[in-house]
Amino acid sequence: SDITELRAAETQLEERTRALQEAHRLGKIGTWSYRLDSDRTVWSLELYHLLGLDPDTFKPLYENIEPLFWGDDADRFRKLQKRVIRTRRTEAIDLRIRHSDGATRDLAVTCKADIAHDKVIGIVGTLQDVTERKEAERQLEQLAYGDPLTGLANRALFKRQLASLIESCALRGQSGALLLIDLDRFKEVNDSLGHAAGDEVLIRVAAVLRRDLGEQVFIARLGGDEFAVLSEGPAVTPTEMIGLAE
Repeated sequence: SDITELRAAETQLEERTRALQEAHRLGKIGTWSYRLDSDRTVWSLELYHLLGLDPDTFKPLYENIEPLFWGDDADRFRKLQKRVIRTRRTEAIDLRIRHSDGATRDLAVTCKADIAHDKVIGIVGTLQDVTERKEAERQLEQLAYGDPLTGLANRALFKRQLASLIESCALRGQSGALLLIDLDRFKEVNDSLGHAAGDEVLIRVAAVLRRDLGEQVFIARLGGDEFAVLSEGPAVTPTEMIGLAE
């Protein structure tokens, strides 16, 4: 039999496959699929490479994958997959995951239902490493909304956060707290010891606020020696602030 056309088609398919793999490598894109009937997940080699995992030793089982996610992202991803199966819509989500080298990577994940004979048989998706873009966005946000001296939020972000807190408290019927803090005799420090000493005082005050108030509150430097703390609910009380000042 003359198989010239068959060989030509096979060659073309191999070339397109190599081109697609190279595009995935350059774009830092990995693919994966999940089948409902077998409860089996399959990763592409590029996905293993993106996460720094060995395909010969790492099995993409849920109990192995879950610890890789950052924060509650594993739960968010699981809910996304359930929605895709239920609605048959294509959805996307940004997640953070721990690379094998210990670093945190930002991922853009897209999922769609795998349908055969009008029945959902699983999920297919892509995963792209967008760490560099996300880091650039965070740096721009820090420049726009961060205080360069103390690393706290600045006045612009404080105003936005205050409006959000007021709206949230009104909708949920909860209480919130706004605490304004300024440093007594701070001008004397600047006048007698210089602005470098004054800056050091501000940096240390910011560190104390972070340490003693924790991540459950929002802390901002409004300017000069003025600081503000926002809290939804009874997380911080004026009495606690007096103790902190002492």
